[in-house]
Amino acid sequence: MSHKLYEDLGLKGTFYINDGHLTFDWGLASGFTVMMVDGDYTYDEEKGIASIEDLAIEDDPRDISMSVSMDKDGILTLRYPTICFA
Repeated sequence: MSHKLYEDLGLKGTFYINDGHLTFDWGLASGFTVMMVDGDYTYDEEKGIASIEDLAIEDDPRDISMSVSMDKDGILTLRYPTICFA
């Protein structure tokens, strides 16, 4: 599954979810990425938390927790409650 989150005022955000792997990037619409998360994830439905082993920067891996929610219109929201550096 691939979604363009938004593209406005020169900014763009996209995410891809496939077989337990998530890639999220946010940056300039011209192609410059400011932030990226890329790695395998597990999702706790009860808590609404996705735990991601982020390997976007190979020599600086991170364990990231993101809260995940969906509204009545099916809009998915990903938020960073914590970032723990390994």
